[in-house]
Amino acid sequence: MRAEARERAAALGPLLPVEPGGRGPDGSPQLGTGQVFATKTGETFHRAWCETVGQVWDQRPKSLFLITEGSVGSRRPCKQCTVV
Repeated sequence: MRAEARERAAALGPLLPVEPGGRGPDGSPQLGTGQVFATKTGETFHRAWCETVGQVWDQRPKSLFLITEGSVGSRRPCKQCTVV
């Protein structure tokens, strides 16, 4: 199942990680200007620290990437964090 998710995500465009704009007290990455969160197998990107991003950080922090908004490819915005 993970292989299928990786294949679907790869078709959305490459993830080009960038350095975070800063770090929180717990080491969590903070978005810089024009940056968004994405995961290796996710079909969405996140413009804010929403519940999904928090869960990924707690469970699998190495799968959370910061990318530029210009490199999201065909990923769609997360409905939860676009309201922030």
